[in-house]
Amino acid sequence: MTMGFQGVPWLASNPYAYPLLEAVHIAGIALLLGNLVLLELRVWGAARELPLPALARWTITLALAGFALIAASGLLMFAGQPAELLANRTFVIKMGLVMLAGLNAAWFHARGSLQLLAVNEAFQNQYGYSQAEALALRVPDLYPLDERPALAELLKS
Repeated sequence: MTMGFQGVPWLASNPYAYPLLEAVHIAGIALLLGNLVLLELRVWGAARELPLPALARWTITLALAGFALIAASGLLMFAGQPAELLANRTFVIKMGLVMLAGLNAAWFHARGSLQLLAVNEAFQNQYGYSQAEALALRVPDLYPLDERPALAELLKS
């Protein structure tokens, strides 16, 4: 007598289902990470001619679509062989790290503040701020003056 969820038999037995799900999973990873990297490059100053608010809306939408593909395909792959995956220590660690990443993103967005939390000595030396002055800054204060209106528009949306 077996106990617990044994998986979805047709996923495990179909020769095309699992490879197709893996391909969808990888495409989702590419959408998620590719768009986040693109947005970060723009935030760091690359391609300044691209308007930040519009780019952010577009890349975040595509990143969320990538996450949806990852989640759906990942759950289906898990349903195909749950016992094997749960016995795999690397898989369990990966799921823990994914959960921590999600909690980190939720905490970042729930903070509702763009206040700097910490600065190091290199930052102070580079920009000439004391520790107290630097910690009084907000993220928009670090942007060039001509980019602050675009950042403010992005933060509204």
